[in-house]
Amino acid sequence: MSPDLRPYGTGYSQAGILVQSNDEIVVYGINKEKYSNDAFLALPTDTVGIDYVTVCYTPANIRCQFGIVGTKDNTKVTIEFPRTSYGGIPIEVNFYGQTYRNGDVLNLTISRLEAVQIQSIGDLSGTHIKSNVRISAFSGNVRTHVDGTSRDHLAVQLPPVQSLGMEYITMPFPGRTRGDYFKIVSTKDNTRIQVSRRPDIILSNAGDVLQLNASSSEYLSIKSSHPILVVQIAKSQEHADSQEKADPTMLILPSIEQYSADYTFATTKYSLGNYTNYVMITIRTGTQYGLYMDDQLLKLPDGVAWYNIPLTIFSVVAYQIEDGVHTLRHEDPSATFAVYVYGSADRESYGFAVGMRLRMIHIPCFETLSIPGDGIDNDCDGKIDEELCTVWNNGKDDDNDGRSDEDCILWLETATATSIATSSTASAVSTPSTKPPNISKSSTTMTTTIEKSSTTSESELTTSKTTPSTQPPVSQPPVYMQGPPGPAGLPGLVGPSGLRGDAGRPGPSGRPGQEGPRGYTGVNGNPGVPGPQGPRGLTGVNGAVGPVGQKGSRGPVGTTGLPGQQGDHGPYGPPGEKGFTGSTGNVGPVGQQGLVGPPGLDGLRGLKGEKGIHGLKGNQGIIGLKGQKGQIGTIGLPGPDIYVVANKTIVIDQCSKSNGGCSAECTNTLEGPVCSCTQGYSLNINKKTCVDVNECVTANGGCSHICVNSMGSYSCTCPHGLALNRDRHSCDDVDECTIADVCSNTGLMCLNSVGSYNCANITNEVIMSGLMKTSSSGLQGTDLSAKSAATSQCNSAQFELLSDTMAIVFIVWLLAITILLLILIMCIVMSKHERHRDEKRRIEHLEAMTTNSEIKSFYFPTVSQRSRRYSSFPARKSMA
Repeated sequence: MSPDLRPYGTGYSQAGILVQSNDEIVVYGINKEKYSNDAFLALPTDTVGIDYVTVCYTPANIRCQFGIVGTKDNTKVTIEFPRTSYGGIPIEVNFYGQTYRNGDVLNLTISRLEAVQIQSIGDLSGTHIKSNVRISAFSGNVRTHVDGTSRDHLAVQLPPVQSLGMEYITMPFPGRTRGDYFKIVSTKDNTRIQVSRRPDIILSNAGDVLQLNASSSEYLSIKSSHPILVVQIAKSQEHADSQEKADPTMLILPSIEQYSADYTFATTKYSLGNYTNYVMITIRTGTQYGLYMDDQLLKLPDGVAWYNIPLTIFSVVAYQIEDGVHTLRHEDPSATFAVYVYGSADRESYGFAVGMRLRMIHIPCFETLSIPGDGIDNDCDGKIDEELCTVWNNGKDDDNDGRSDEDCILWLETATATSIATSSTASAVSTPSTKPPNISKSSTTMTTTIEKSSTTSESELTTSKTTPSTQPPVSQPPVYMQGPPGPAGLPGLVGPSGLRGDAGRPGPSGRPGQEGPRGYTGVNGNPGVPGPQGPRGLTGVNGAVGPVGQKGSRGPVGTTGLPGQQGDHGPYGPPGEKGFTGSTGNVGPVGQQGLVGPPGLDGLRGLKGEKGIHGLKGNQGIIGLKGQKGQIGTIGLPGPDIYVVANKTIVIDQCSKSNGGCSAECTNTLEGPVCSCTQGYSLNINKKTCVDVNECVTANGGCSHICVNSMGSYSCTCPHGLALNRDRHSCDDVDECTIADVCSNTGLMCLNSVGSYNCANITNEVIMSGLMKTSSSGLQGTDLSAKSAATSQCNSAQFELLSDTMAIVFIVWLLAITILLLILIMCIVMSKHERHRDEKRRIEHLEAMTTNSEIKSFYFPTVSQRSRRYSSFPARKSMA
């Protein structure tokens, strides 16, 4: 079928599909995509109901979902969302502008084959769906992963609440080692859940959810005090290269009460080839040896054996099967069992229960006379057709309820010749034997026919004493009663097929059965035909006068006026006077000469001289008079919502509406609004929003040490012991020894270093070593190891020697600073001289401009004459 039939999102759709046939069929739904597939058992329309609870996996990777399909027009549906949020994510359903959350109720009406799909990120499990007539309901996930990386679509068709049971047996998916999830949904308040080897749990409200995580070696028995819905969920494939190929899948578990004895099923195809297909069987222990697979007595593959589940009366088995259609049945129709088919491949899987009974076992029950194979709970014990009413089994209590033959799956009225046929949709009819019964197909239904002897009367079977008849004997075949089965004999030779005997005469009609109880009230009938159209109503009064129409649009934009003449160019003012050069800072006093001692520590850094006073800035020259601006022509009135770009060219002012979608500045252009950003921000890839520019990424923002980015800007900072320079980018050392006498309380000498300082005592040996090291290394810093040695040789009596040494070091440092200052002054003087000469040439050129009637191209000298770079002005006619 076309993928266009699939509904998308939340809402109504015509997605219902009706499948009809002239004979009994089995239908499975398969939603197949590459690396995403799931399948489900489709339910006949006479088994769907009016009451459902939904289920899905959470946390959902995409969305949880459920859907409903109407079977009749004008179907009223009430959807009550779960009161509790599972997985910590509340549900939020947007249904045609209305938002529904946990505990809300949605009422709607659907037609025949009309579908409604509901989706939410939150867990929709436990949603209660009720309708006034039968509907089909589905549930699952759009796509999700389950404890792994691979994702898959999950889908099941839900059985109605009245068909759910209270006892379930589980088995793990074959070929898996990561375990499975089992999700349980209650249908009534205060439901007690009993799981083998786990403590009991009470689900307080209808729709509450319990999720179990079972290992791949666990087999669980699940019992409840009220009907529950149970699903099994396979876990994801761990990664693409995993040796354990699989994908999530979800299947409905039938309760023990809904097990059947005859199944027909088929496998499906992998999107990239073939699945590894398995069949999974759950059956009562001791009855598994009467199973027939594809009309052959079931023989398990080598290495496969039945497993008896501890603390239960059930056995299970799973093994690999071939692709195609298969049948699985039991020779004893009362020996019911469950069958699942499961397939796995690389990041794909599927699984479903191949069939189940769907009788309404949780509705008001009245005991009725048992009719063999009627599919009705005749004794109101929650079980259907559980007694094997054969001649040799007559009177046996098969279901251990203290009664016998009260709900028959097979009924023989003595050994009178008869032929019994029942529909395969109830329970197939057969006698316990070692070979399959004769199965024939009619034009309307699959039937099982059992031939019996044809002439023996009831009295002949119920008593061992007979009266000789006076009538001549009639040639008849002998009549035998079937006894209990004996031990199996050795296989005999296969004899030739015998001729088919004549059909026996029909037996006498049975006695009329008792009158059954009153049936349930039927569903509401279809709406009646609409009545005839009523007479035409009286003409209404005239309506009120309508409002005044909207104002007409503005006229076209007027033409732009002619540009006015350009005014005369004013003369240039004279250049300003040159500013005074600042005086040089004072030279520090010369220290006393120290004694020559042994090599000591590096010399101390001298004090920094004060910065000279900056010269005053020269006065700015007088600005020439500005020429008069020509007159501008009048502009026509702009039309509504337009922006004048050029003469006779208009665009819609889109920046006035939501700022053109820009987060900062918007500019109207012929191509539409263009967004721009302020300094410190740049335009995002969407060309609309502005994002901060991290200036610190490029060259550390120009900072010498630490760059700190901020929204729209940045700043430079310095580590401890350094201070930010006036240029706001570089860091200078802080001389702690000159700011304050930081070592005065210790009686030690303060030794400054880059970013720090030390308080130490200096000996003669240390001083001399420092002088020698100073002369050889050129004042390259303080030796920390020497300071450590000096500290260990403290001698306050030689403090005067240290002062002399510091004076010598200070003099050398001061001379170096003086030389640098002289060089700097010379550079400044030369630079100002160059600027003065440049200014002189500029004035000469300007004078030439004012005297000539036509200005030719000329070179305008820049400030830096040394670079010999010039700016060129284009020639233009004088407007004077």
